[in-house]
Amino acid sequence: MPAHLTQDEVIARLRAIVKTRTQASLADEIGVSRSFLCEVMRGTRPPTGKILDHLGLKAQTVYIKKGEKT
Repeated sequence: MPAHLTQDEVIARLRAIVKTRTQASLADEIGVSRSFLCEVMRGTRPPTGKILDHLGLKAQTVYIKKGEKT
């Protein structure tokens, strides 16, 4: 696994899990509301807390010099 993931890559991991079940069952398992999980999966809210814990991830802020590729 790479040292860091973009928000889109985290969302892709959630979508891969949802392919084998429903969003509702995943939200219940994680312990978040169905609406919050839906907003995260649409990219309108960042993945946080319990969702990141479920994926074995933690959030970290990274600053990159303008013009540099990530």
